[in-house]
Amino acid sequence: MSRPTVNPANPSKIAAAMVVIVGAWLVAVVSSVGLADKPVLSEPIEFESAPSALLRDSVDVLGVAVGANGKYLFAAFYDGSVMTLDRESRKLVRLVTCHDGPVNDLAVAKSGELLVTAGSDGLVKAWQLPDFEPAGVMSGHTNRVTAVGLSPDGRIIASSGYDKTIRLWDVETGVERGVLTGHSGTVRDVAFSADGLTLASAGDDGIVRLWNVESMTETGTRSGHTGRVRSVIFSPDGKTLAGGGEDGAILLWSVADAEANPGTLSHETMIWNVSFSPGGSLLAAGDSTGAIHLWDVESERQTASLEGHEDSVTSLSFAADSQTLFSGSHDGTINAWSAKQPPHPSLATIDVEAGKVWAMAVSSESSRIAIGGRGGFVRTLDLTTGQQVAELADVHPATIDCLEYSPDGSLLATGGWRSEEVVVWRADDGSRQKSFKADGNIRAITFSPDGTRIAAGCEDKLLFVWDVESGELVKKVNAHAQPVYDVSFSPDGKTLATCCGDWTEAKPGRVKLWKAESLTEIARLDGHEVAVRSAVFDPDGSRLASVSEDGVIRIWDVETQTELAVLRNSAGARPLDWSPDGKLLAAGLHDGTTNIWSLKTGMVVRRFGGMDDTFSVRFVPDGSLLVGASGEKQITLWDTSDLTGEDGAGRSVESVRKWVKEMP
Repeated sequence: MSRPTVNPANPSKIAAAMVVIVGAWLVAVVSSVGLADKPVLSEPIEFESAPSALLRDSVDVLGVAVGANGKYLFAAFYDGSVMTLDRESRKLVRLVTCHDGPVNDLAVAKSGELLVTAGSDGLVKAWQLPDFEPAGVMSGHTNRVTAVGLSPDGRIIASSGYDKTIRLWDVETGVERGVLTGHSGTVRDVAFSADGLTLASAGDDGIVRLWNVESMTETGTRSGHTGRVRSVIFSPDGKTLAGGGEDGAILLWSVADAEANPGTLSHETMIWNVSFSPGGSLLAAGDSTGAIHLWDVESERQTASLEGHEDSVTSLSFAADSQTLFSGSHDGTINAWSAKQPPHPSLATIDVEAGKVWAMAVSSESSRIAIGGRGGFVRTLDLTTGQQVAELADVHPATIDCLEYSPDGSLLATGGWRSEEVVVWRADDGSRQKSFKADGNIRAITFSPDGTRIAAGCEDKLLFVWDVESGELVKKVNAHAQPVYDVSFSPDGKTLATCCGDWTEAKPGRVKLWKAESLTEIARLDGHEVAVRSAVFDPDGSRLASVSEDGVIRIWDVETQTELAVLRNSAGARPLDWSPDGKLLAAGLHDGTTNIWSLKTGMVVRRFGGMDDTFSVRFVPDGSLLVGASGEKQITLWDTSDLTGEDGAGRSVESVRKWVKEMP
């Protein structure tokens, strides 16, 4: 299958090329950029079980490689093309047809100036980076070229093929330096040692062979596999050689001692690819089912099995800082797996004696929050002091499920289970102002941006809109076929978003967009496989984020009603909130964790813990604090000032730091 070259300046051409870059992201931890030559100080113990899908393509991915300076990710495809993706700008840079047939492998020079490809057309090609200008064609193999490698100094290319040979090429001249023979079948992979003095090759004969690069002579073999060896790699320190085979085994041989018994890492499926982390403490192995197995090298203990592909994992590549693992597959996808971030400590917790907190709202002033929960209580708190401001009396009979401040912070609206009404209160003294009758339990409420209307979503699948001043019902519609869990106005007030689902049943939920004035349905956003619990517009209204019970976040383009991205949390999720600048998205999970996603990188940049099931998370308007509420009798405050701006001077977090410091 052939695809037209993609014009990086025109995103519509990406769709025409049948390529979808999820959320226009090339996902990677930003701190990895420029770390290629820096030492790895520490390596992650665990990776997230849910990946970020970077690329969805109709063509098999046969190779992925991170550029030397971390700026680009390169991907090789079955249709003969190679794709360049810019990790910093999250754009597709180019899609180049490189070979007449599949590109089976690619390698990037440490200098970052050269990329080499291996083709089923029997050719090895070199490309000048970053512009991808042709730099040489090397012919000599009499059949498909299966793999390529570049020596650490960038002077020698090694290639292997179906013709049972390994060939060494001079990078500068493109001249063949020599042909290494010895394998009795197809040679599947080649790898240079870190010092560049030794080359390892693996083949269908089940043998791994070692070669002296300078003399081009065989110096030894490593055996033990009972079938084809598909992948071979040296550890970064050069002491260990790993080989992954179709027998399901990864063998770890000593490079120095040919007689030493190898370590054996066993799997029930064929191993297609193995890769050491830059620090050498982890070994990743991709198998024929689409799973990636992570092993602690020292203990030879498997630490995780990551599932995110639907076909064989053909290629693995760690980012230079070890914090991201990229994987390519025959299923046409590239996934990014991020290292699991340890939970950051909270800045403060505030005990709530009234009961378990199920709902929360933050005022536009940044200094006040309202909380409510089981038993129907509502309290307002001052974040600058950590003290209670007001207590609302005779609120709702059972449970407060939703709270919302008016845009100017003067009013507070509440709704709850078994109440069938929305009540509006003065925020300063907690006095009751008016109420709006609904036909069912209130699940979600929101004010319009100008504060003149209130919208509510109900358990009985209805959507209501009232005029705040007159108290009159403006419109009522049957919004969904399931309970309405959330409702949100766009920042310009012209559009309403609702979401629905039934958390007790494994049925797909749905997001809908409505004209706010007439409650005329605009669009249905499908894709979630279970109940959708939250749907919120970003600060400029161009995107909508929705999250379902399975922890899947979907980012939608509001104008085109198309899905931009999919983010997968490691646990089920309920609340979402955007940071004021629209760069971050907070997701509260059922396991008590709150993930902060960067919309620039598509990765979790901060993880907060210490709570029970998370019912609500909200940024304060200046972005310096995130407030979380759970089923426990407390709320938790986290410092996000370093993520949203410098040190928080003059912002809400500064006041909290002060009273926390003064606490006994």
